[in-house]
Amino acid sequence: MPVGASIAAAGSIAKSAISANAAGQATKAAKQANQANLQFLNGVYDDAKGNLNPTIQGGIKSGNTLSGLLGVGGDPVASQKAWDQYRNSTNYQFQFDQGTQAVKTANAPAFNSGATAKALINYGQGQAGSALAGYESLLAGQQSLGAQSALGLGGIGTNIAQQVIGTNNATAGVKGSSALYTGNALGGGIDALTGLFGNMTGASSYGGSSGSGALPGHTTGAI
Repeated sequence: MPVGASIAAAGSIAKSAISANAAGQATKAAKQANQANLQFLNGVYDDAKGNLNPTIQGGIKSGNTLSGLLGVGGDPVASQKAWDQYRNSTNYQFQFDQGTQAVKTANAPAFNSGATAKALINYGQGQAGSALAGYESLLAGQQSLGAQSALGLGGIGTNIAQQVIGTNNATAGVKGSSALYTGNALGGGIDALTGLFGNMTGASSYGGSSGSGALPGHTTGAI
């Protein structure tokens, strides 16, 4: 077999091996990049969840408390307890006492009159109603804020899920391309190797001679 053909065949085999190795390295790099991306995205979601979850939970509790106060759900007993705690934590009682004293002072000449009692009742009812309305408004606002936070977290999760899907699809594409390229490279190497052996076998058969043949340049004949 000519030396040039042997070198070419050996080079083709080496090239196939190098190509197969490069494809394997590409697959490995794609896997590592995918894992790093997933880890980063999970970290982003965990951070967002940690930041938003307290507001979400607060919104849920506020909604349950509001439902209990309105008598449409929740726990009315717990809602009443929360309302009492709210009043005790604010200056509600102070304002109420000051207003009551003002009504009494204004009606001092007839302190024990029915007009004074009616004025005190009206004041007390108005003060309580105003405070309760303000408290319910605060609960509704907290509930709305919790719902918005939940929607925001859901949007972040959806966006991350789409990125994860895209990353996985890209990695799968790299793996498929690498597998196909590796198969083609190995196939080319096998073809070159097969051709090399075939040529070597053919050359050996062509150059061989049988034991009964005459040597070149001589003739046989009777002595």
